[in-house]
Amino acid sequence: MPTSSCCCCTTPSAAMERTVCACRALLLAWLRRLKKYLRVSKGIVKRLRPLVNALRALLRRRCNALASFLASTAGYSATLDCTSGTAVEPSNEDEPWCRIAYWELSNRVGDLYQVRRPCLHITFDESPASLSSSNEEALRLHSLAAHSSSSEPNKEAVARTRAKIGQGLTLSYDREGVWVYNRSEHAVFVASPTLDAPQVRNLTVFKVLPGISQLVFSWQQARIQSSTPPPVPWDGPHASNVARISFVKGWGPKYARQIVTALPCSLELFFRTTPPPPR
Repeated sequence: MPTSSCCCCTTPSAAMERTVCACRALLLAWLRRLKKYLRVSKGIVKRLRPLVNALRALLRRRCNALASFLASTAGYSATLDCTSGTAVEPSNEDEPWCRIAYWELSNRVGDLYQVRRPCLHITFDESPASLSSSNEEALRLHSLAAHSSSSEPNKEAVARTRAKIGQGLTLSYDREGVWVYNRSEHAVFVASPTLDAPQVRNLTVFKVLPGISQLVFSWQQARIQSSTPPPVPWDGPHASNVARISFVKGWGPKYARQIVTALPCSLELFFRTTPPPPR
């Protein structure tokens, strides 16, 4: 089994999120007071209800848009629902079992990649990946990095890490959860809420050596954590089905970089909380 190190997986500040959610609460309180003090008839209340529902829907969209903007500026993808505090969950069996965002430092590179086949190879090789069955697919980070706009001072560090990714890693799932297999010649680092106890405030970062597999996501733990609020509140957006993987370099108190978005190359993974259909 791979060695592990206890490190911090820092989330973006929740100050603005609390503000917009407080605005929503104020609006609802104002509507309740309006109904109480005006003592309007039930007929008028019925007529006002569609307007109230429309205002709620509009505020929810604005709240989610603002949360998405704040998340992306802090190094997180726009997949969190501000009103529920959970990640967006696919509702259709045909939906992907995982969505992946590729990051270089604090910049997300390219669009979210949707994984539908049971096995995904993530590489940085320029040559096309050889797939042995229809259950496999490949994500070539090289094609995404062609559109990267890494700042000049950090361009060399990013280029060095890209060159070390090579064959990268493989993601696959079974009844227990999702596994990562390190196919490169350098370590990868994994942090996931489902690998820690619910009361843990700072996620453990696991070091996965070359040729080693590591569980990165547990279906059972995701269901438990999504239905049970943690006893210790989280700083900022949090979802039990979001994991981070970094290439070559780790992050946290034992490393030079304290947060994952200070790393040259990393992945952000959004999993279903329910297992995909049997393959």
